[in-house]
Amino acid sequence: MPQAQRHYTIDEYFAVEAMSPVRNEYFDGEILAMPGGSPNHNRISRNVLLALEPNLRDGRYEPLGPDTRILTACGLYT
Repeated sequence: MPQAQRHYTIDEYFAVEAMSPVRNEYFDGEILAMPGGSPNHNRISRNVLLALEPNLRDGRYEPLGPDTRILTACGLYT
């Protein structure tokens, strides 16, 4: 019989994340390791940020890099 997946609280997720050598996502009680970024991923991220920044400079929005943790509308911390 398969073992049940452990469900974590949001506080447990942040405690795990603070000590983890890898970045993780949190969704619906599950903690999932995120893959590392490749050089091409980092180049794309840089180019998108450089393209967006001048257009958003004086507005209420701000382009942020890939290391920024966000909470999405569906409850995913990524």
